[in-house]
Amino acid sequence: MGHDDKKKKKKDPLIGQPIGNFILTEMIGCGGMGTVYLAQHTWLGRKKAVKVLHEEHSQSPAAVRRFSQEAMAASACQHEHIVTVEDCGEFIDEEGKLRHYIDMEFLEGMDVGKACLATGRFEDVDRAVKVIGYAADALAAAHERGIVHRDIKPENVFLSRRGTRSDYVKILDFGIARLTGELATGTRTRTGAIFGTPGYMSPEQANGLHPDGRSDVWSLAVLLYRMLAGRLPYPADTVPDFLVKLDEGPPPELRDLRREVPEGVVRAIREAMRRSVDDRPTMLQFKELLLSGDAAPRAILPELSISAPSSALRHTEPTNADAPTMIFAAMPSEQLASAPAPPASTRDPFAPSEPMPSSRTAPTIEQRPRRK
Repeated sequence: MGHDDKKKKKKDPLIGQPIGNFILTEMIGCGGMGTVYLAQHTWLGRKKAVKVLHEEHSQSPAAVRRFSQEAMAASACQHEHIVTVEDCGEFIDEEGKLRHYIDMEFLEGMDVGKACLATGRFEDVDRAVKVIGYAADALAAAHERGIVHRDIKPENVFLSRRGTRSDYVKILDFGIARLTGELATGTRTRTGAIFGTPGYMSPEQANGLHPDGRSDVWSLAVLLYRMLAGRLPYPADTVPDFLVKLDEGPPPELRDLRREVPEGVVRAIREAMRRSVDDRPTMLQFKELLLSGDAAPRAILPELSISAPSSALRHTEPTNADAPTMIFAAMPSEQLASAPAPPASTRDPFAPSEPMPSSRTAPTIEQRPRRK
């Protein structure tokens, strides 16, 4: 065995590390802030995912503070379609160094990006609309708590397996989320700092402004367009490239790319991707557009209803309070090994079916005042 082979075989020093009644058994992912491990309960055999802050960040109070905010953001949402954070804390590794961790539910399944790999898109239009409907429900709950995700993309919408269901949606990775109101901790990011993934970010994100929940509405609509068309409305690898594409005019009409997409879905995406923030629907209104009229899937699970509190329809003025956070959910290591690299995010380095019930909560798009 050559030197390079020995280097590849070098064991991760945290494999076998006990954290409470759990032991880290294998690495299942690695990001800019930390490494995610599969952990197993020593007595019960239960699995969970544990994210450990990189050693080089452990000495930075700012990095540790933001790392802890990951747990706070996901826990604050208290929503079944947002990855569950079970605990967070510190431990001493085998070298006697203080390390920081977050443990989360272990998810088995695949993200939307991998679900598109076979053909480049979702072949079942209804399935795509349902997935986005669940994602919208979760994000509306986040917005209600003053949390703007800012990085909605295929890798961050996970289709987990639960019972007989294979598309149990979980929103992942609040790594660059913006916290406002009572959740804001005083961490600030100056106007002009750009967060997000080119191609999915909203125009206001690309211009370095502090977005509210309607930025996530844009990104979720872009994701649905991508799931149905097999391409992005504004393909871009960099922020300047995205802004150039945006100024060139509207994207290709979705029904020109795929005729069977209902007009209601096209209309919902069009409304959600209006350049002016004030002309866009809230997340709850976007969900209503998707789940009504000819846009509605032929059969909808009864829990996918429009039931968020009315305050979710309101948006406060953007503030400068800006606290990036990060959530990572695990997937089987064999899926990670075969997965393509996700689009790069511009980040702070620390940083039986029933008919759809009718809604009496969210106003329709016609009821919204339109900016002249």
